[in-house]
Amino acid sequence: MNAKDNSRTSFDRQAATYDLDRNGSHARTVYGPVLEKLLALNWSSMLDVGAGTGEMLRMLAAARPEARYSGIDISPKMVETAGKKLGGAADLRHGDAENLPFGDNSFDIVICNDSFHHYPDPGKALSEFMRVLRPGGTLLLSDYCIAFPLRLLMNLFIRHGHDGDVHIYSKGELSALTACAGFSGIQYEKTGSRAFIMTARKPGTRTMDPEQFYKDEAASPVSQVCQSCGLPMSGENMFGTHGDGHPCSEYCRNCFQKGFFTAASLDEQQKAIAVSGRKGHSDLSNLKRWMPAVQQAAWILDRCGYVILSTIDGNGFPRPVAIDVLRHDGIATLWMTTSLSSEKVKHLRKEPKAGICYIHEADSVTLTGTAEIISDMETRHAFWKDFMKHYFPEGPDDPDYCILCFHAEEATFWIDRKFKHIVL
Repeated sequence: MNAKDNSRTSFDRQAATYDLDRNGSHARTVYGPVLEKLLALNWSSMLDVGAGTGEMLRMLAAARPEARYSGIDISPKMVETAGKKLGGAADLRHGDAENLPFGDNSFDIVICNDSFHHYPDPGKALSEFMRVLRPGGTLLLSDYCIAFPLRLLMNLFIRHGHDGDVHIYSKGELSALTACAGFSGIQYEKTGSRAFIMTARKPGTRTMDPEQFYKDEAASPVSQVCQSCGLPMSGENMFGTHGDGHPCSEYCRNCFQKGFFTAASLDEQQKAIAVSGRKGHSDLSNLKRWMPAVQQAAWILDRCGYVILSTIDGNGFPRPVAIDVLRHDGIATLWMTTSLSSEKVKHLRKEPKAGICYIHEADSVTLTGTAEIISDMETRHAFWKDFMKHYFPEGPDDPDYCILCFHAEEATFWIDRKFKHIVL
């Protein structure tokens, strides 16, 4: 049998006792922290992928009964158990995380608790999560967090078991998979000794034509303007929203939603300003000063062709080298490529601490944290670009090709002649 068949058989067998015995003990340790995070967000529809016995859905439905709930699980017995527990409080389906039987843009929230390590094709599952989420929607994923090298040993053996386990992911592996699926705002935190919770969001999209937006507002008295794009804001209906859903009077609804700047680029904001005919914001550099410091630093990174990565050599000295950034999630996580045989990889194997700095015009950013070496085939293929063939002639399967995933822990900014240091 394959992994999916093993999962189906194993969880059918566990369904009657999963809520009480050790089989469900790891999932139960995360219920409380997941519930706390979910109830702090604004949403009205949710999908639970790998819903199991429906315990998470039951708690959510009790806390927020007005919301619409759906759940899916590969085990028919688990779905049956959940149905008895929930009654008509949720739309429950027997199905596959990699082929979700729901329409595009159907849910505000997708949660996946303690089941992601069972999926043979994690990239496809994440693409499905992205598809069914509404623009600006949130993915909350929790699963095992096991340190290297125990994680390596477990991954060598679990595929030979009969419970449908496939792979336990590192922070870097999971961040890379999630970013490659198109998610942004990725945040990862440990909860307890053996679990993590990761949140990410589907980028929002501009829902209103800029020209029409300004026409609609032209007749209204303007009390203030958005401090990112200069948009006139005549009332709270024009305000953005903080993470807790409260109105944000500094930024408009086009720029700032649920505590995040939207996926609409600053270039798109500039186009909207041009359509409006407003003066005074002709240069994008005039816009970045209104952003929070972390957003400013990410804005600067987008304009840099490369960064300087410093590793620690065998004598304890920093070794700085220039390196291209393939992708980044703000300044929290940066992905780069290098050779497994390179000096920087040799250094990182002994000491994962590293630093990154970059500069644009008179602004500079310095990051300190750790770097993870990722060489699994799926990640390498996901990040592959044609120009890399100059360095790796055998393509994404070149045995010397790998990905570096840098996790920032602290940041120091010198932006607009202002100094700031923060812990991320």
